[in-house]
Amino acid sequence: MFLLFLDNGEIKMASTKTWALLAIVLVVIIVVGAVVYYVTLPVEPETEKTKVACLLPGSINDHGWNQAWFTALQVAETELGVETAYSEAVTVADAGGVFIDYAQRGFDLIWCLDFGMSDAAIAAAEDYPESTFAVPWYGVHGEPPKENIVGYVQGEGPTPGKGIQDASYLAGILAAGLTESGIIGVYGAMPAIPVVAFMEGFKIGAKTYAEENSMALKCLQQFVGAWEDVSAGYETTVSFIDAGADLIYCIGDGISFGGIMAAKAEGGVYVIGGAGDQRPIDPEIIVASIDYDIPKEMLIMTEAVMNGTAAEWGSTSKWVEVGGNFLIDWDEVSDIVSSDLRTRIEDAQEDLLDGTIEVPFITEITPPLDYTP
Repeated sequence: MFLLFLDNGEIKMASTKTWALLAIVLVVIIVVGAVVYYVTLPVEPETEKTKVACLLPGSINDHGWNQAWFTALQVAETELGVETAYSEAVTVADAGGVFIDYAQRGFDLIWCLDFGMSDAAIAAAEDYPESTFAVPWYGVHGEPPKENIVGYVQGEGPTPGKGIQDASYLAGILAAGLTESGIIGVYGAMPAIPVVAFMEGFKIGAKTYAEENSMALKCLQQFVGAWEDVSAGYETTVSFIDAGADLIYCIGDGISFGGIMAAKAEGGVYVIGGAGDQRPIDPEIIVASIDYDIPKEMLIMTEAVMNGTAAEWGSTSKWVEVGGNFLIDWDEVSDIVSSDLRTRIEDAQEDLLDGTIEVPFITEITPPLDYTP
């Protein structure tokens, strides 16, 4: 190959070697130019992930409240791309230090998941305004608005017929339909609003079924004073069984697990689990469960922090509220629950959703049920 060029006005031909050298020089110029261009481009800073943490009063394997929140963290990580962390078995005494630790590490949203930890969360929020703290039922009772404190509620929820009292109403019908002794029981940790609403909805459902079937029915009730005390749940369940109860509804974390263990040990007793799908713990005795829409609650709050609206909520005492779900696998309990009882519960579900039935959301405990036709 040859290249023509002028030399003192004469046309001459360059050799292949000369052509190759020129080509190399040209390539070098192009490469260097490209490198200089890209090196001088402005570097986009990496976007930091939103960081979300939960303080759990119990274990992530409890098939209840704590596991539900652990699952919600996983959902937020998958769907929103946030960074997550959690601490298990946090006591009220230790909560303050854990809140501060997460705030100092730059977590954007920190969940307080125990009523007893609320004061520690509120105190930490005062000192760490850059972090948003989710506190149970904050603002509902007139607490002062804070830009970095947002309340969350398990209550009547945004969907009519899907409140926690509605789910418990269905559980009450189930309990009254299954008892052979005519005595059932319900217990919770303490008279907090959602626990009371659960218990009262349960008693209303049970009484409704008893009235319809002209059957005598008693419902024992008790607050055990703790959420995670397995032994308290065990002892309460044993006392109910000794009093003749053959179906027990337990609302709590460790106390639910204790009740399930007691029912299994004593025998002849069915259980309705609370605060999560607890049937996998022992499918032979757990006939149904009640849970909350906790993943939805997590996503709503996290998105509010990510887009900046959480501060607006906090400054106006707005809170996030979800309802409850009645969980039952009809096929798995077909040897326990009659077709008539199943139909009665399914009809009640439809009546709740279409507004034919409205179960009141009761916030103060009433006396134990003792119905005689």
